[in-house]
Amino acid sequence: QGGRDQGGGYGQGQRRQQYDRNGGGRGGRGGRGGQRHNHRNRSAKLMTSDEIEQILRIQWAATHPMDRAAYDHDYYYQCWLNTNNKGKLREPFAPDTLRELAPQAKEARAPTAFVALEGMGRVPFSNIRAPKPILDFSGKGEKDGGGGREEADGDMSGGRRLEQEPLLAARIMIEDGMCLLLDVDDIDRQVEENMAREAPAAMARRRDFLLEGLAGTLRLPAAPVLTPQAVKRGDSDAVFDRICALHKGRVMLAKLLPRLRPGCSAASSLVWAVMRHAPALLISGEADRDKSVAAAGHDETSRDSAEQLATETAAAVASLNYNATASSIEALAGAMVAHDRSKLPSLAAASGPGASLAALLTAVLEQGSRLGILGADYDSSPEWSDCFTTLFGILDAQLATLQTHVEATKAGDKKAAAQALAAAGGAGRLDLPRDLLRACVPHCSAEQRETIRNRIQSCQ
Repeated sequence: QGGRDQGGGYGQGQRRQQYDRNGGGRGGRGGRGGQRHNHRNRSAKLMTSDEIEQILRIQWAATHPMDRAAYDHDYYYQCWLNTNNKGKLREPFAPDTLRELAPQAKEARAPTAFVALEGMGRVPFSNIRAPKPILDFSGKGEKDGGGGREEADGDMSGGRRLEQEPLLAARIMIEDGMCLLLDVDDIDRQVEENMAREAPAAMARRRDFLLEGLAGTLRLPAAPVLTPQAVKRGDSDAVFDRICALHKGRVMLAKLLPRLRPGCSAASSLVWAVMRHAPALLISGEADRDKSVAAAGHDETSRDSAEQLATETAAAVASLNYNATASSIEALAGAMVAHDRSKLPSLAAASGPGASLAALLTAVLEQGSRLGILGADYDSSPEWSDCFTTLFGILDAQLATLQTHVEATKAGDKKAAAQALAAAGGAGRLDLPRDLLRACVPHCSAEQRETIRNRIQSCQ
């Protein structure tokens, strides 16, 4: 009876006292205020403490090979330490050697390899370049040996191979691109840690070769605007469109752009490509983000990948030369004019695609001011003046919508305010784009400056 009264059941009181003596309470070893718990004192029903210690040693040896650097076998934790607590790094955060072969060279086309196992069946190695079809809708699976593919991974008897499908080819290209970006990071870290085995100039050439090669695989046109004559010559943004249709592709381009040598031709071509597709790219990026948030069931505070790409593009504009900057405004103006005006993101939007589009235009105008390209000087730069006049007309129309929204809000007319938001491309909130207006002033004529002044006074 005493045992039941003290512990709530026969034998419970004795076990609780033993638990307290072993440090189970707050003052013992396992408590918050006591000493650190030692795994040597652990016990189990079927294992002794020595056996547990042996298993822990085996696990530690399997995850901490002594013949390899921590950069190879423990990369993610080392990267976290390098970012947050660099003083705890026991060795430099850089690879000992650089990879010599590109990922596509290591995964050359060959018959499917299988795991060397003795038993029933075969286990093939996974290869993204030779995926196995799961279903065969052509009805030729029995004739071709399964999935419409011949026995030795040869060509399909009819149709194209699965890896030649555009979206799968884009995914393969994205994976190769991400691997090349990791190689570039390895080069940068070796140079930073003074571990490079080559001269700095040779490392720089090697880095530029990888980055410009990756940019070259996008097959971007050399012209900022795709005219009908350029399309007839075969110039197109087909590869760029496929890459940007995927979230990871936009992430790859956002990582590639700041790594390119400032002002190089590859950077200029990539900036022009983003400008040519800016409105549609930003709208689709926001839609993909909303879908992912809805699927995850919770809100995400991070920016979508299209907005990140636009931010990196705006930063890259600051390093463009005179001709590349003048071409950038042509590409952006052509994209905004060609887009459906009713669905065009508002430059007065406080966030979202409209704000990113305004940031791109602001970056181009500010770089033009630094280089002496002024929209008011028609004689020296007629193309720039024409493009600026077109963009200013779009901006003025959207500022008029903002003015209507402000007046309706002050008057308490919720219906008119909602209609103004709908006319602004469905923006969640409108605000005066002060940075964009400030960048426009050096390019404006006296009449355009007076228009801006009146819009600002009306929207206060």
